[in-house]
Amino acid sequence: MGFIAKEIEEESKINNISIKKIENTDKSRIIESINKKFGSNAQFPDPTGFDFSKKAHSTKFWKQASNLHYSGNPVLGIYDHESYFWSFKSGKELERLLSETTGFPFWVTDEGLSFLIYFDDHDCVHEAKNL
Repeated sequence: MGFIAKEIEEESKINNISIKKIENTDKSRIIESINKKFGSNAQFPDPTGFDFSKKAHSTKFWKQASNLHYSGNPVLGIYDHESYFWSFKSGKELERLLSETTGFPFWVTDEGLSFLIYFDDHDCVHEAKNL
């Protein structure tokens, strides 16, 4: 496990944030579904492979995680030598975790894949266009 994934796991325990790590079979299914719905063919959602409908600079996007409209539980994805995904009970829980971790690029979606947002390491928020 990479250092970012370890940090997420540790911070969730320290701060009593209920998360569920999405394991390999479900992880592969999520990646396939994201690629199909948002138009990429990568092993992990690669931001260079998507068309983005919106792009904005926002240093505090992580503070808005609880305001996103989720169709099912929020899902956080990162790439840290391999892909990792976690499911959260609420956007508030996701927001709380992001406030306790160091800045890193991440993806946010939900169990219904109703949207896909990428937050890069330059504080840009990219919303993938749904095909």
